[in-house]
Amino acid sequence: MGTGTPAARSGPGSGRSISDLGDLIAPVTTDEFQRTHWEKEPLLVKREDPSYYSGILTVKDVDRIISLSNANFGDLRIVRDGTETPISSLASGGEISGTNVLARMYEHYRDGSTIVLNSLQQRWEPLQRLTRSLGEQVGARFAANVYVTPGGGRALAPHYDVHDVFVAQVHGTKRWRLHKAQQILPLKSNPFHLGELDPSEPWEEFNLETGDLLYLPRGTIHSAVAEQTGSVHVAIGVHPVAWATILEEAVQKAFESEVGFRTSLPMGFHRDSAQQDRIEAQFEILIDTLRKQLSPRALRVAALQRAASISHPVLTGHLIDLEQVDQVSLSTRVRLRAGVRYAFQRADDVAGLSFHNKTLRLPADLSVELEFILQTAGGSFTADEVPGDLDEGGRLVLLRKLIREGFLSID
Repeated sequence: MGTGTPAARSGPGSGRSISDLGDLIAPVTTDEFQRTHWEKEPLLVKREDPSYYSGILTVKDVDRIISLSNANFGDLRIVRDGTETPISSLASGGEISGTNVLARMYEHYRDGSTIVLNSLQQRWEPLQRLTRSLGEQVGARFAANVYVTPGGGRALAPHYDVHDVFVAQVHGTKRWRLHKAQQILPLKSNPFHLGELDPSEPWEEFNLETGDLLYLPRGTIHSAVAEQTGSVHVAIGVHPVAWATILEEAVQKAFESEVGFRTSLPMGFHRDSAQQDRIEAQFEILIDTLRKQLSPRALRVAALQRAASISHPVLTGHLIDLEQVDQVSLSTRVRLRAGVRYAFQRADDVAGLSFHNKTLRLPADLSVELEFILQTAGGSFTADEVPGDLDEGGRLVLLRKLIREGFLSID
């Protein structure tokens, strides 16, 4: 890494749609990014193109979103140098929906506080499309928080995050300071403590200007101060499927299913050497039991189910589908719901279809029908076109069930 900037690169010109990881990190290729930067080191892309992110968010968009936030203050935060002002403290008479809250929030902004719009991808369609696409590419959950900082303001004191972050500078300029990671790829159980910060000079220091991108692996200690004018950036957080998460959940399931793990150690074992020899032998038995339950095949299935379930469900139009599902006929055209992420596995006599944080268990002899549906790649089809051994009534029952569960949508 060069002095002054982390792997600075020049990006493409404006007019390009930001729809996936390749667009977000261009001109760096996804292969190079995965090989050199992903979970390894920061990346800075300098573009000299203030309009690069105009297709996903502009300062005017942010202004409008804030002005319409009266009914949803739970998604707003006010922070300054790491200290948060509760939204509830801005209301008069305890009424958080009071009309004075936005005005008082802007008072804090004018005084140096940052307005944070949490999980904006849930209510801003361009960011929803982008985070959904990123999640499908990477196999992780992506969330977009927006930081609106006045000139000279700083939202957070130096810290690290327990998730990777892509920072897209939408408006203005921020001065970033990075310090070397003290924790490499920390888990949620390893939050930042101020004592971990090396008080020496920053490792890297640079400006992030409108249209630029910064990627920070989790654990990178950082802070940022807006320059003379206001700044807006989108922090796209990456919440991956970690090996530790899959193993932890599998171990917990084993504890719940096998009573031997839940029994207590013998009374008085701490004072009896013979008892201690016996508990050592029992630990060997339990470890062997655990090893049998944590088969690589079972863990692989668990990982696929996790990847299919960690994203926010995309259920636009589902209410209309539910109103019309009983009228679905053999000639009604349906399709996979846009943006749905799923995992499909077959085991013995059961086919498992995992999506929206649930798993539908269907007879394995429906594999032909299900594989046809999954291979439609977003194209529409009818019950009449579904191959397999089901009769007409059975195909209608299957499609209607998948519509009710939010997997299919009526075309």
